[in-house]
Amino acid sequence: MVAKLAITIIAIGAAFGALLVNRQQRIDAVAEISRSQLRMTLHDKTISRLQAAVAESIRPDNLKALAFAQPWQWQQIPYRFDPFERRPSQYAAADIAPPTERVAPAKGGKKLTKTSGKPARKPITARTASATQERSR
Repeated sequence: MVAKLAITIIAIGAAFGALLVNRQQRIDAVAEISRSQLRMTLHDKTISRLQAAVAESIRPDNLKALAFAQPWQWQQIPYRFDPFERRPSQYAAADIAPPTERVAPAKGGKKLTKTSGKPARKPITARTASATQERSR
């Protein structure tokens, strides 16, 4: 009888010990998750701080000061797209008319007339330094 009681007590103690180990593992897991979230928050703050520093250092006025502080002369990028510039070669090879000479059907669809009587703008042939470079000289 004493042996049965001793085995029962040992079995119950082992079950409680296993439950305590399980509980401690869950507490440790929650603590590790909490520490990971804290590290992620600190990393997010560091990223935000670094992004703000980069944004501050590449403001247009800072970039212009850095660019013109160099000992060499900057040149304009050739063949830059200018939406207001009209090049005659755009329309020479194609079978389309320039925007000022396009025709539209008249009322009734009988005759074609010009949509605008204004002359086309002259193409811009030569450009100098940009306005920013002119002001900085």
